[in-house]
Amino acid sequence: MTDEECAHAINYEIEQEAKFYTRKMLDKGMSLQQIQAKIDLMNFADQIDKEKALKKFNMLKHRKIEEEKSREMRWRDEQERKEAIKAAWGYEGFKNAIKDYYEAKNGNLGIRNLNYIKRLCAFLSKDSDKMAEFGLDSKKGLWVYGVSETGKTSPIVAIKNNPVRAVNLVNILQIQKKVKEDGEFQPNLETTLCIDDVGTEQLPINYFGTKINWFKDFIEMYYLDFEQIGYQNLIITTNLGANDIQERYEHRAFRRIKEMFNFLKIEKK
Repeated sequence: MTDEECAHAINYEIEQEAKFYTRKMLDKGMSLQQIQAKIDLMNFADQIDKEKALKKFNMLKHRKIEEEKSREMRWRDEQERKEAIKAAWGYEGFKNAIKDYYEAKNGNLGIRNLNYIKRLCAFLSKDSDKMAEFGLDSKKGLWVYGVSETGKTSPIVAIKNNPVRAVNLVNILQIQKKVKEDGEFQPNLETTLCIDDVGTEQLPINYFGTKINWFKDFIEMYYLDFEQIGYQNLIITTNLGANDIQERYEHRAFRRIKEMFNFLKIEKK
């Protein structure tokens, strides 16, 4: 139907309604003049309603446009804020945060710790140039190992609550306690996960007659679930060297670990 035909149909419908109304009013004894006056009054009232409706529509439309502008401005401000935070928490930002942490504790970074910290900061900031400089694979996690009291965990504690890449730091003994109580431990995999002191847990854990080697099972699960996107959100700290890993978690898990991690060894002074 064309616009002209549509308009004609509407006018015809209006005429039919007017005729019906006129006949109805005539039946009630009203004169044609009275009926016309009433129809004119109704048309006037209808026009007023239309003008009010149009005014309200324009007001709502304007309000919606302003709300969309405001929302867009807030979104842009939020993006700029995130970019500023991200820039502040680049490689140097992480390094400065760790340095401040050590200074507050009256600690000394030392050359040994500094080499580790540089690589940790490159990993956390996802600085591709620095990662390449330090020989780190951006798709792999970090396996930090060395004997006790070499400062593996302290730098992670220093930056774990940073605003761009928070680290969920969990000690393996906490996990062991949870597994003993509930038979499982479900870590938060939406953040970077750091499992601390791997190798100090009891093996196997006995849960109502079921023997569980949680870390070995976790490695198998994580390897399969994140094979396509990489293991860059996983950090392990441990005293275990290669031979110890293979003996404790068996050869299959050892092979997985070699595929999943960049290895950082911290030498004793």
